[in-house]
Amino acid sequence: MLLPDAAQGKEKLDQALQWIEKIKEILVTGGDPLIFSDERLEMILSRLAQLVCVLWLRIGTRTPVTLP
Repeated sequence: MLLPDAAQGKEKLDQALQWIEKIKEILVTGGDPLIFSDERLEMILSRLAQLVCVLWLRIGTRTPVTLP
């Protein structure tokens, strides 16, 4: 269950993506994005990839070294 005030809530995510539209390079991190469900990560990355201004899209993760 998602909390309404959680950073990954739809409204907060929409606000963040509107702000991101002006940025050239994006690093998806915070907690660890690779622990998201495949569907959730795909939704976030596909929306970010659609932004014309984005030249680089990176994922910051420690999952491969902490949960090999």
